[in-house]
Amino acid sequence: MTSPTGEFNFYVDPHAAHVVIKSGLPVVLAGLDVTEVARLYKEDLEEIASYDERIGQLMLTINETSMSIYNSLGFGMSCTPNDVVPLVHLLHPEIFETEDLKIDVSYDSYETRGMTYVDARIRAPQEPNVQMIMGVDLARFRAEFKETVITYIQNTNNR
Repeated sequence: MTSPTGEFNFYVDPHAAHVVIKSGLPVVLAGLDVTEVARLYKEDLEEIASYDERIGQLMLTINETSMSIYNSLGFGMSCTPNDVVPLVHLLHPEIFETEDLKIDVSYDSYETRGMTYVDARIRAPQEPNVQMIMGVDLARFRAEFKETVITYIQNTNNR
């Protein structure tokens, strides 16, 4: 669930998002505009299933509804594994375009609850506090995701 202004996690607990973003810790964010481009296709999950039927079948099953919806919208049999994007970014930051930005989260307005906003003023009172993922190389994202899962499967099967 998202709202017109806030992604689910930021919408349900905008105070926590605000605290994390303002914490001074390194923060990397990927908006839905990027995570919905970083898609996996049915053939990607079937390839994983050829290495381990249980894992591949689980991935196909949990993404079946999503793939059907995206297919009906003209995106092919694909899914957008939003939570996978930051994990792939940790392993392969070179396939992502990022920008350092000054970001905060709205938490005290009903209309903008959970919305992130950028302070783009040249003389803004703070330094950039978020590395924002602005784009992804889809072909490499798909390849790196599959390679990571397949390597995991091969390493666990050899134990």
